[in-house]
Amino acid sequence: MAGKPKPTSERVVPAPAKETAEEAAFAEAMRGVRVLEGRGRVVTGGHQPPSHPAAVEARRARALAKAAPAGGQLPVTGDGAEVAEAGSRWQLRAPGIDRRTVKRLGAGDLPVEARLDLHGLTRGQAAEALGRFLASARTGQRRALLVIHGRGLHSGTGGPTLTQLVRELLSRGEHAAAVLAAVAAPSRLGGEGATLVWLRKS
Repeated sequence: MAGKPKPTSERVVPAPAKETAEEAAFAEAMRGVRVLEGRGRVVTGGHQPPSHPAAVEARRARALAKAAPAGGQLPVTGDGAEVAEAGSRWQLRAPGIDRRTVKRLGAGDLPVEARLDLHGLTRGQAAEALGRFLASARTGQRRALLVIHGRGLHSGTGGPTLTQLVRELLSRGEHAAAVLAAVAAPSRLGGEGATLVWLRKS
């Protein structure tokens, strides 16, 4: 009488699933790529770990937005300076600068060491004059400056041209990294028609 066949130890391996077009394209794109040892994980999408620079910057932006005065928060400048605007009031504050210093500057409590009047200049002329003025102030170790640009009452529908130019150059221009604080001047120094600037020590 024939015995039952002994079970074999062979394992049946299922046929590999057919590769999708997307998987094939990914495999082709990754051909020759090797993993670098000792490098931190880089997240290019989705949720970043809490310590990831993008996550830190996102938290900082949310905090600044919450602290923004009425009127909104303008984009943070390249060197991290906070630029805020509330109605006709405008201010710039670089990282590490105490709010009390900005308040003293805005109240006119810091003695003005140099002033520049841009009245009557075109936008291009004003940009050149402001650049020379800031460079000269830094060379001469003058820190508290007054830039008079006018209220822009004759600028037309585009708004106060020179006011916008001065603010743009102070926050993003050639000398922006040297600007620690800037704020609309008090009424006795020109009010909305002038900006007080506090420069970094050279």
